[in-house]
Amino acid sequence: MQIRTLITLHAAAATKTPERLPPDVRAREALKLVDSFGECDEKTRRQAAYYALHPEQFWGDAHCEQVLDVVAQHCVNGLGLDIGANVGATLDAVRRCAGGANCAGIIAFEPNPANLPLLRDAAEDDVIIVERAASDVADVTVAFNLPTGTDQAGQFFAAETPGNPFGGIASSDDENTFDVLTTTVDHEVKGRVAFAKIDVEGHESSVLRGMDATLRQTDCLLVECSDLATDSKEPVLKLAAFFDERGFDAYRVGAECLLPLWGRHYHPLYDEWRYWSNVIAVRRDCAGLAEALAGLADVVGRDAALEEALAGGGGG
Repeated sequence: MQIRTLITLHAAAATKTPERLPPDVRAREALKLVDSFGECDEKTRRQAAYYALHPEQFWGDAHCEQVLDVVAQHCVNGLGLDIGANVGATLDAVRRCAGGANCAGIIAFEPNPANLPLLRDAAEDDVIIVERAASDVADVTVAFNLPTGTDQAGQFFAAETPGNPFGGIASSDDENTFDVLTTTVDHEVKGRVAFAKIDVEGHESSVLRGMDATLRQTDCLLVECSDLATDSKEPVLKLAAFFDERGFDAYRVGAECLLPLWGRHYHPLYDEWRYWSNVIAVRRDCAGLAEALAGLADVVGRDAALEEALAGGGGG
């Protein structure tokens, strides 16, 4: 019943037909849905309802620029990691978030041989390219799959097209697979990391397990969480707990705000509706950056109908 209500809310948000639910009705229904999971504090209640009402703001990665601007303004100089570097389109963003001109260098991981010539062309002298797939074990041969598909911009990629954004370690031998060698971030990286970007099409958990030592010297990570869309139980909660145990605050990245995910901030609604999205994690002792990101984690006033429903007693 809960997921059915959520789907109804999302469909109502997307449709332009006259049958669209009025904003005040949608807000009350969202609060009822949130309350059906049990009690939580008022801030978490508001944020979970906002998430149910505005799913489009948390899908995909086209809206990450705001949060990367904040990271760049408050970062301390160090190494940058581009894990899943593809053809190098994100190298400049990683450098900017690791100190800009004072960045200590970038280590880029990319196993797809079709991408490597373009990645080398895009790389400046401070970039070290690791031609292996980052994982939780090193020196293992695994299958790498290149499915066809269309990206957010509407560009079609065939399996052999350089820059194919869908390539990743395969769970089985599909039609367009080839062998690659693995490595771990801990094996390749020595030194303090100011910023890491991870975009590995569903292999994020394995990458993170293989960088446990590096995480102790890492300030901030942006993780494209393709595996949040899997059928595994509570992937958002598990990811947030992983970072929480290691001293990080983790947020789901939205177009206008961040949703805190650790401890009491987590709401089970976040695991009822899963799709490709991004999570940013910041080490708590990076005071300036941690405070700046916390400043984006406020949805008060962002939905007038929700505020009105809250003021009127919510989902009663």
